[in-house]
This record gives sequence, structure tokens and C-alpha cells, in this order.
Amino acid sequence: AVHADCMLGTRLPACMATSISQEAGSWRDLPNFPELVAEASLRKYKELPKRGKPKSDEEWTPLATVLCSEGMNVEVVALGTGSKCIGQSKMNKEGWIVNDSHAEIVARRAFLRYLVYQLKLAVQFESSIFVPVSTNDCDGRSNELPNMYILKPGVVFHFFTSQMPCGDASIFSLSCNEGSIKGNVRKRQQAASTCEPIASKRNKISPDSDQDTEFVHKSVATSIVLTTVQTESVCACEHPHLRDLVACKSHADSQSSTEFKPCRDGDLDVHRTGAKCVSGGLQDPKLPGVRYHTVGTLRTKPGRGDPTLSMSCSDKMMRWNVLGCQGALLAHFIAHPVYFESFTFSGPLLNSRSIYRALIGRIKSTATSTKECHIHCPEIFCLSSDTLSATSISGLMEVFNEVTYSEIKKLAPAAICWYVGHDSEAIVQGMRQGANTRRDPCRKTRLAIQCLNL
Repeated sequence: AVHADCMLGTRLPACMATSISQEAGSWRDLPNFPELVAEASLRKYKELPKRGKPKSDEEWTPLATVLCSEGMNVEVVALGTGSKCIGQSKMNKEGWIVNDSHAEIVARRAFLRYLVYQLKLAVQFESSIFVPVSTNDCDGRSNELPNMYILKPGVVFHFFTSQMPCGDASIFSLSCNEGSIKGNVRKRQQAASTCEPIASKRNKISPDSDQDTEFVHKSVATSIVLTTVQTESVCACEHPHLRDLVACKSHADSQSSTEFKPCRDGDLDVHRTGAKCVSGGLQDPKLPGVRYHTVGTLRTKPGRGDPTLSMSCSDKMMRWNVLGCQGALLAHFIAHPVYFESFTFSGPLLNSRSIYRALIGRIKSTATSTKECHIHCPEIFCLSSDTLSATSISGLMEVFNEVTYSEIKKLAPAAICWYVGHDSEAIVQGMRQGANTRRDPCRKTRLAIQCLNL
């Protein structure tokens, strides 16, 4: 069956509300690119109507966006918010309920609608990011392949989210938090003073290396850490990657050529995820401290009550780096997979090592050994919450607080979906806000990102 599911550095002028525009070059030439991406995302969120947004000072919601860059012009093209998921008893086989309303997944599904919109423009010979695929025959003449399109040269996509994705990426040592939550971390976090750095020569690693490595690009807001780790899916208490879970570091020390000894087992704890290991695979041992979780395994979405069948955001985002994010349906019309060239993460709880492990590292080692698939290695940027909130940008601080994790606020019950060429929609319990939940929605009350409309 075809199924399509699957902050702030440099200030921008007001006239560039949700885009970053330069005349020449590429997005890599933009100074403070991750901060600019975060700012453009917040500005677009601010422009949307209040419907579906959190209540001020009472609720918060994760935010995710997809941005398109052509040269040095970067624009938000799809946006999603939300943190809810439908239990398996409420799933609908006809496809008129959105099972997964986490921000990252809503944004990606909105991005699918954006791609459909752009394909329609291309078919109608209007301005589009797609161009027909052409081949040269034996006489050297160019022939277009029917119903097949590719992205225009220079068009690439980027992904931004205001929190760590649920699942494997959220498992990391609390002492290695790069988000600087300013004391808002759980009380079981302990001081990192028991770890002693060991001077050593650090290997230079590239993202295309055949080694099983952890490689991450981070903005100037945080330090760069390159280290070699193992990524097989085994219990953390027996796994060589345990050293990464209990390793401590500081931004100052990480600038020098040092690696860190693991702390004693009882000294630290890990940030725990509510995502549950899939049945039939390795399970969490739930032992004290860093041995609570299994790392690298597949998980379903966190939640209480009726269990969900939706996979965690970490697992879905890992899949995007293998199959592309265009989905099975659009693969019939887009000649090549559509990948995100960069991922930008912000918030008070961050760890670049666990992000790399979850999105790239754990599948890269398998693909390298079997040589059965291509693994796309995007650049990964991490922006600490302190760095973003410390930057004064008029009118965005309230928005920043709405989409930033807080232990004293509740998660908003609704989600928001938006993409270029369509108005924003509010999602409640997998359906459009206001729709009659006792019967199938009519065309006017269907969500744009429902499977029926994709």
C-alpha cells in the first residue's frame, strides 16, 4: 500500500520575515546559518493565526519546519507543531485520521503537500522547483521522460526542530547536555567534576568515512566534538557506546585535543525517553543510572494509555536519510530521493552525539557492512537554548518561549500544519479541529495532510 506518513544569532531585517536572501553563493556561505534558520522558522510561526497555538504562560508546543534554499535564498516552505499521537485502537484504515501528530512528522507531511504543489506547477509549465527529466538519444537529441521530474540545480532542503526527536536521539548522559537548561534538568543529574580528561590525538573524521564514526557539524554556538564510537544495537550496559553515555565534557575542554574517561557507574544518569522498544527486539534493561536504556534500537512513540503503533521520530528521521523524505507515492514522479542537506536542533536539552547516532550512525555501520543502500549524511547543527534566548530580537521572545521545552508548562493539545500555497490548519486527535469525530469527515473538514489527500 502507498502510504505517505511514514535560536537566534544574526538579526534579519523585517522585510525578510520568513526568508534569508542573498544575491549569490550557496547556503553554506551564509554566516550563522543555523541561527538564521531558527529565526526564519520562528518568524513564520509568529505569522500564523492563533488557532491551534498554545495558551500563553500555560502551554508550549514543539516546532518543526522545512526550509528550501536556492543559492543563498532560504525560505520556510512547510511547518508543523504538535506532540500527540493516536493509539492503535483509534487508527483508521481509510486514512482520514493522522496517526502521528508530532511536530517533526507534521512538518514532513506538510512538506509532501508542498512537493505535490510544486509538481503541479511543473506539469502546468509554471515556475517550479522541479524540471522534467531529459535523456539524450543515440542522435544526441534531448528527450523528456514522461511524468518524471528532478529538482532544479541548486535547490536543497533543510530541517529545523525546537527539540530533540523522541526515541533513540533522546538517550544521552545528562552531564553531556549541550542545551544548558539552567538548572531545569531533573534532580538526578549530578556534577560532572568526577570525570578527568585524558590527552590524546583526535582522529580527523569525514562524514563519508567508511569507519563507524560519529561526525557532527555544529554552529559556533556550541563546540565541535569528533569521536569514534560503536553503534550496534545492544544493551547499554554491555555496549562500547556506554562510554559515550557517561562521558562528561565542557565547552572549553572540547576545544582542545582531549577525550574523556567514563564516570563511575553511580555518578550519572541518562536523559530518559518514554519511547518503547519494539517487540521482538532488544528491550530496555531499566537498571539504575546509565544502564536504564538500550541504545540504537527501534522504538514506538512515547505515551500513556492506549499504545501507539507509530515509530519514534528518531527512527522516521533515520529512514529519511536512507530512502529520502518524498515518500512512496511521490517516488513515482520524482526521479531521485529528496534528502535534507542539514538538520538544525535547538532547545534546552541537546546532545549532538546521540543525534548523530540515532539519525546516521546506527544505520551507517549496517549499510557499510552490507553495501545494500546509500546513506545520506546531512550536516547537523545544535543551538543551545541559552544562546538563542540571550539574543535580543524584537517580537520573537514570546514565540521562542512558546516552542521551547518547559517543565512548568503543559503540552498544547492541538497541532498546526502549514505549507506554501495553503492556509494553516489545527489538528486535534488526528482530525481537523472542529470536525465531527463520530463520522468520516467530508472534503471540507479533511486535513490536507491526511492520507486520503496525499
